[in-house]
Amino acid sequence: MKQFIGLIVFLAIAAGILKLVQIFLSRPNAPAGFEKRESVLSDAERAFFYALRRAVPEGYFIFANIRLIDVIRVAGKSRADFVSANQIRQKHLDFVVCEPSRLAPVIAIELDGKTHQSQRQIRRDAVKDAALKSAQLPLVRFPAKGAGYSIDEIRRRLPSLLLPLNK
Repeated sequence: MKQFIGLIVFLAIAAGILKLVQIFLSRPNAPAGFEKRESVLSDAERAFFYALRRAVPEGYFIFANIRLIDVIRVAGKSRADFVSANQIRQKHLDFVVCEPSRLAPVIAIELDGKTHQSQRQIRRDAVKDAALKSAQLPLVRFPAKGAGYSIDEIRRRLPSLLLPLNK
């Protein structure tokens, strides 16, 4: 009788393992449940982007939602430098304006909405500000609005680094 119960338990476990293997092997390569976004920018970011395109002299490239680690890098190879790199690895910049010949960053731009008033975000922004200052890349912060960004105000706030390019 004990052997019969042991055989039933063994068969049940084997059936369970086979079912798990079948489920695992029948899964598609890519996870399901994704869909394309309507826009890569929020409404406020998109409104600012269009105003920024008109405010920046012709010839410059504007990149949106770019990783900070792709714009600046840690200069050294020490353990402290590795820690610094980890502090910025998951951070993004709302916009980066680059010169056209090498796509070198000229200025970083952040839109600060209501979330930038929380203590957590203030600390995160301080890390980003310090990293950009250390890399000597100017950062200009604008308040986030749903619409109505002034092209003249954007031009006034951008540094003189964005001079018209010679063609």
